[in-house]
Amino acid sequence: MLPPDADPELLKSAWDGPDRVDVALAWGHARQHQHTHRVVAALEATDSDDHFDHLAVALELMGDSTAVPALRRLMAAVPANRVGSLAITLGALAPPGPALDWTRADPVERLRRWWTEDRRPELGLADVEHQPNGWLLLRCHGTGRIRIAHPPPLRKRTWARWSKALYVGDRLLYHLSSDCPTCETVLGWCGADAPREGADAVGHALRDLPTLDRRSLDGLEPLLCQLGSDRYIAALCELAVERVDEAEAERSWYFRRVHHREPEDPDWADAYDGSEDTPASRWPGTAHFQLPDRVPTPIPTAVTLLPTQPIDSFDEAVLAERRRAIADGELPAAVGLGWLESRCVLGDYPESFFQVVLLDGHHTLEAWRRQGLPARLVVLCPLSRSWPHQELEAALTLLQGVRPLHLT
Repeated sequence: MLPPDADPELLKSAWDGPDRVDVALAWGHARQHQHTHRVVAALEATDSDDHFDHLAVALELMGDSTAVPALRRLMAAVPANRVGSLAITLGALAPPGPALDWTRADPVERLRRWWTEDRRPELGLADVEHQPNGWLLLRCHGTGRIRIAHPPPLRKRTWARWSKALYVGDRLLYHLSSDCPTCETVLGWCGADAPREGADAVGHALRDLPTLDRRSLDGLEPLLCQLGSDRYIAALCELAVERVDEAEAERSWYFRRVHHREPEDPDWADAYDGSEDTPASRWPGTAHFQLPDRVPTPIPTAVTLLPTQPIDSFDEAVLAERRRAIADGELPAAVGLGWLESRCVLGDYPESFFQVVLLDGHHTLEAWRRQGLPARLVVLCPLSRSWPHQELEAALTLLQGVRPLHLT
């Protein structure tokens, strides 16, 4: 197995051997565009689905848009089980990608048509539907600068795309759970702050936000354009949050959940043995906000709000200004990217988390908390990241205190 930092001449000489996938990944990490044509040709020729996925990841890493025409042609011919992987690579090389409704028939073929027809939508809001419960259901085409994606492997492994992470540009902010339905929800702060551009552009729209409507969404469009193309629920929630610091890690839902795990079928599984779980082993790596109690959905849902900037210390002058504005009757809001993870841990213990990553408004959220009032938060929920939609709907319904929408 070749190391990813192997000598360039060694990599080139190994291209025709058994380590071809490792060579492609090394070229990808080094952004060696002079080898793009070789990797594209290998992708077109391989009869291995596993190699196909790894070579597609290598092209995604290279970031060379000259591969796009060949990949579009290939999209018309690949079998259905390769469409998703190729679409991820095309979405990275030629944004914006499609914002498809995955509940409709033949999503794979619609994805294939999107890329073979070379559609180029404008960035931003494509349509907005007002819902009777106050939510907005919207379709947005974005660059994917702020995205949940698969961290690329350094070398060939069992799955080319498995674990997930939250990125802003090339900066990795959080390690996230995989899509495994029996693995527990995990989250780990990587120690990097999110760049401020984009978030700073929407501060005026959040300064006083009494309602969420199309006009307020227009004010958030600079941020929406940086998200991935998707269908979103946008909801304005008021949440009585608490803050959890590392010194009191036992209060975090990432640890507390182990004491609430009950088997789905008591006749089949024993009570969960959490004897090896410790607050330190479950700590997500950063202070965060959460709701003190789980939301009483069919599977009780823990709600956590994670920062994209350290919240160990705040600018007290900014906090004082926000608190004065609240006391004077203004209604500032924070904004975050939120998704639901509903799992059956180890196949026996149902568990549900609604996680929100704050994109802007850290001081605003803390100001509401210090005022002893529920914090106002605009949650943007990409529907492709929360499944089933009925469980996301149930959680948001209880958070807002409104009647269900019943998404289809």
